[in-house]
Amino acid sequence: MDYYKMKLLIKQAKIICSNSNLHGEIKDIFIEDGVITNISDYLDVQADNVISSENLHVSIGWMDVFAQFSDPGYEFRETLESGVAAAAAGGARKHCSNTRTALFSLRLFKCSSAHSISNSRQ
Repeated sequence: MDYYKMKLLIKQAKIICSNSNLHGEIKDIFIEDGVITNISDYLDVQADNVISSENLHVSIGWMDVFAQFSDPGYEFRETLESGVAAAAAGGARKHCSNTRTALFSLRLFKCSSAHSISNSRQ
């Protein structure tokens, strides 16, 4: 679904934006062709898609603190560039990259092997 080419209504979402005078308020938000055109307490408009959920929140972007990219070591799966692009498409503006790559696995194997060798000498 291409949200940039449709009319989207977000119902009763709490706005999280400390720089906005609407911070902390619950509002309906109407978006046309990717641009916010109306924010109000209650909107009665025709929309192609309506998003409504209990405890719904909106913000200018979120931070993913558990991002796991495959670079370095598994670039055939994903590079930093493709991972960041995918995160941005999902709404993440910032991320903390956790290392779970080939290099991490190799270091873990070396540590485990060294530990096993030292234990066998005792």
